[in-house]
Amino acid sequence: MNRNIIFNFFSTEGSAGGILGAILYIFCPIPNKTGNKKNYEYIVFGFVFGSILHYSVLYQVGRLSMLYCFMLVYFGPWVFSTFDEFRKAIVNSLELNKVKIFLASPNDLSEERNSISLMIDQERQLFLEHKKNVELIRWEYGTKSFSETRFQDPINTKVTKSNIFIAMFHRYIGKFTEEEFELAYQNFKSKGKPEHILLYFKHIEKEPEEISEFRDRIINDEQYYKIFNNTEHLLSHLKSQLYKIILTKDRK
Repeated sequence: MNRNIIFNFFSTEGSAGGILGAILYIFCPIPNKTGNKKNYEYIVFGFVFGSILHYSVLYQVGRLSMLYCFMLVYFGPWVFSTFDEFRKAIVNSLELNKVKIFLASPNDLSEERNSISLMIDQERQLFLEHKKNVELIRWEYGTKSFSETRFQDPINTKVTKSNIFIAMFHRYIGKFTEEEFELAYQNFKSKGKPEHILLYFKHIEKEPEEISEFRDRIINDEQYYKIFNNTEHLLSHLKSQLYKIILTKDRK
């Protein structure tokens, strides 16, 4: 194939095909499932297959190529659009079955945090059998590097996107844990996300004043909380709650 053939392949009838694609775009739009009738792909397909059409006629590859080209120009964008929507439907289906659990607590409950992570890992297969993809979110899992915003801001974003928010307190509240709880609580009341808040206090003989005040506020709001004595007690109650929430999530 010499230089003139290459030039003809991508120029003369290619431009005409582009015009054909533009005409189809204006006068013969194919509506897709979203109702959007504009298919810019027509112009691209018109150029490409207009070039192929020119090559077919000029070099007598076969007259049926003209029909094939027209069909591809007209239906090509629809095929690609339908395939893309099918792909998005699969992705959305997987996302709908995803359950995000955010775990918030000060550092004095690190043992309980690790135990909860282990428990969820052990129950993961059961959740998957019920088509629930459970993801546990902890601040430790985030990137430890500088960013354009505060270190806490990306964590707060995950709070608002979680389905279940778990908060635990013992000897103190903690600045960032309090921020996470307040954000989750306000978002829960205004937007219904997270959908569930589970609040736990670890028993302590002499309760610090800030813990007492915080718990009194929960009581005044007539909300539920659970006091646990040890890790086993916590896991037993939490597991039963997660079963009720996650395994019956689609039965409402």
